Amino acid sequence: MAHALRPAVLAATLALVFAAPPAQAALRARPALLLADKPTGNLETRSADSLFALLRRLHAERGFALMVVTHDARLADRCDRIIELVDGRIVSDAARLAAA
Repeated sequence: MAHALRPAVLAATLALVFAAPPAQAALRARPALLLADKPTGNLETRSADSLFALLRRLHAERGFALMVVTHDARLADRCDRIIELVDGRIVSDAARLAAA
């Protein structure tokens, strides 16, 4: 079930997530790779878009690779590369120009 979050609630939630000591330590360490496992899975469309925009912005500003696992084709369409898995096997791997 998707949860509708108003922009202010989403902003406060993200602030808490990125303010948590583990997240702060990870971002301070300037990681080479950030893994996002279904980051928008329980969010309504507008909130998912806001979160993904934040991840893309952090990716651009900090220069880390960003790997997103998702079942959301709309979100995948905004990525630079899509690796599709079926039953644990790679069935396609396509680099593409993404719309941020």
